[in-house]
Amino acid sequence: MLKDGAMKTFSAVPGKERSLEVACNLCFSNRYKTVLKSAYFLFVKSSSCGLIYQNPQPLFADHKERYTADYFKYEFNNEENFFRLMKLGLKDICMDRLEPDNGRGRFLDIGCATGKLMEDMRGRGWQVQGVDLSRESAEYGWKKRKVKIFAGTLEQAAFQSGSFNIYSLLSPH
Repeated sequence: MLKDGAMKTFSAVPGKERSLEVACNLCFSNRYKTVLKSAYFLFVKSSSCGLIYQNPQPLFADHKERYTADYFKYEFNNEENFFRLMKLGLKDICMDRLEPDNGRGRFLDIGCATGKLMEDMRGRGWQVQGVDLSRESAEYGWKKRKVKIFAGTLEQAAFQSGSFNIYSLLSPH
């Protein structure tokens, strides 16, 4: 816990992380309202379509520096807290009521960490796969949860278009 009672929601603060202001990825609008602000990040809501996204966004070259050897330990130690946050967010959009079609539903978790959400979705009948930058987190998910996690970027994973019914890109930290 931090001094004010808030939970720490990042693994390591990079020395100097550059960022870039971006338009909404869904509607391409540059109009937005701030919905969550901290010393480390800002989340906004598109005034056009309602998508909530981080803006400005860290440059990938700097952002990937967060995934140090300590990252897996941080994810492992906090996975239950993060999982609870993800479940609350998914409940808000009624994801908890969405069921796969005859066991053929395919779910991709981008930034899946240790695969905790994937394990839950598989238990609900979804075929699951994940992508995460942390090799240690991916290996843990493979070994402990028996879920398929690609260690690298979404672009490197190179999934074919239409491979999944649902994509999750949740970041509780």
